[in-house]
Amino acid sequence: MSKYLALTTLAWCLGSGVAHAQTSIVTRCIGSEGYSYYAEGPLVKGKDVGWRKDSIENGSYLVTRTGSDYDVIYTDAANRTVSTREDGGAVLTVADKPGSLVLLSVYSTGLVETWAFHLNESGTALSCIRSIDMGLSSNGIR
Repeated sequence: MSKYLALTTLAWCLGSGVAHAQTSIVTRCIGSEGYSYYAEGPLVKGKDVGWRKDSIENGSYLVTRTGSDYDVIYTDAANRTVSTREDGGAVLTVADKPGSLVLLSVYSTGLVETWAFHLNESGTALSCIRSIDMGLSSNGIR
């Protein structure tokens, strides 16, 4: 009886096309520093507009791939870990070639993130660039 159940289950899995894609780590960046541009808007006015030196000492970016689908998982300045896909974002591949990976994360809120990774031959990130467009007009309404 148990052999019959096991064979039936196996046949059902094979027949239904159930497949478990394996998730792999593509690259990882630890700590970030550089410059952030603060655009004028409801929260940024006057002298606060412009470029500022910025860093997230304990932050990290992890790029994973399941089949042909990428995800960007990052830890922010508040020590929150966020998966782009689990947070409702769609991750689109702009460029994927040896030494370069560019992804676009798009959210229904209008937030758009561009992720650019310069990789060495083994896939280690030599540089990571994150660009954010909040998608808001100057009055905070899209």
